[in-house]
Formats: sequence, structure tokens, C-alpha cells
Amino acid sequence: MRRLLLVLGVCYAATLAHAAPAPKEADKLVLVSNRTGSADIFLISPDGKEAKNLTESKSTNSYPAWSPDGKKIAFASDRDGGMNIYVMDADGKNVQALTKGQEVSRVPTWSPDGKKITWTGRVGDALEIFSADADGKNAKQLTKLGGLNSYAAWSPDGKQIVFHHSEGASGAFYVMDADGGNQKVLLKDEAHVEGGRPSWKPK
Repeated sequence: MRRLLLVLGVCYAATLAHAAPAPKEADKLVLVSNRTGSADIFLISPDGKEAKNLTESKSTNSYPAWSPDGKKIAFASDRDGGMNIYVMDADGKNVQALTKGQEVSRVPTWSPDGKKITWTGRVGDALEIFSADADGKNAKQLTKLGGLNSYAAWSPDGKQIVFHHSEGASGAFYVMDADGGNQKVLLKDEAHVEGGRPSWKPK
């Protein structure tokens, strides 16, 4: 295991109320609010004085995630029926679907270099972790463990991914190579409906 440290914090995701901080040295953040009657993603200043609705739809939009360069935002939305992953510019324009017809896709995360995105998608009765290029090409299923696999977190060097797995009454944190290889248990853990959120220590 590399000398990078992991902080394993169990936090539960709130579908309608969670925020994604902007990259370092930025003056904006995104969060999800249902103030319009549906779950929309808002771009807001830290002092709360400026807020812009980026999604402006009657659908559910959630799990916003900034690209490392702050130019794009990945998010989950059911605007076309099933919950899929989309990418838009930081001002809400040029929305493009990363996935289509997966029924349930959520929790997108960017690789440190901004070239890839991981997410959790449904496969039968399971939720597995997938990855694709930031433009949706070269999609690949990384896990085939069954149960619920979610909260993929990239290592700072982009070579490894840690995630939470739960099935029935058991659960564990796993670590794997960025291409899905060499999967191994990092820490056994009780199963949780929403799992735990692992976080790598920055370089």
C-alpha cells in the first residue's frame, strides 16, 4: 500500500442537500436545493449573496462534482427518465449525457487529471462502479462484487481508487487500481445503506 493515508469517514449522502466545494482558490461552490420545488443544482458564492440555478428543470438533479480545473461539473439527473450522469460547463451550459438508460447512476467523481469520471450504476440488483473518459467514451465496469458499491475516491496520483462495498449485513472498504484490477479489502466495516465516504490525504 502506498504511503498515502486514507481518512475513512462514514457520512451519509443527502439527496437534496449536499454541497461540492469548488477547486482551490475558487470563489464559488455548488449545492443542491429544492427551493424551486424540485432538486436543482445552484452555483453560489461563499457569502450566500449570489446564487444561480444551473439546472433549472423539474427533474431531480444531485451529486454535483467539480472537475479539477473548475471548468466542468458532473452530476446525476433523471431528466430523461432513469437517473443518469451528465456533465455541464460551470455556468450550466452545454449539458451532455455521460450515461444513458442505466436506470440508476449516481455519485460521479473525477480523476485528478480530469480525464476520467467514475460513478455508481445499476447492474441487475447490484450497484457497481463504472468509469469512462470525461466525454463518455471508453466506458468500463470496474467492479463485479454485487451488492452496493459506491463512493469511489481517486488517489492523488490517479493510480488507485478506494470505495465502499456492502451486501446484506456485511461491508468493507476496498482499494483497486484505476482500471479495476487488484481489488482487495482495505478495512472490514458494518454494512450501511449509503456506505461510507473514503477520502485520500492530499499530497
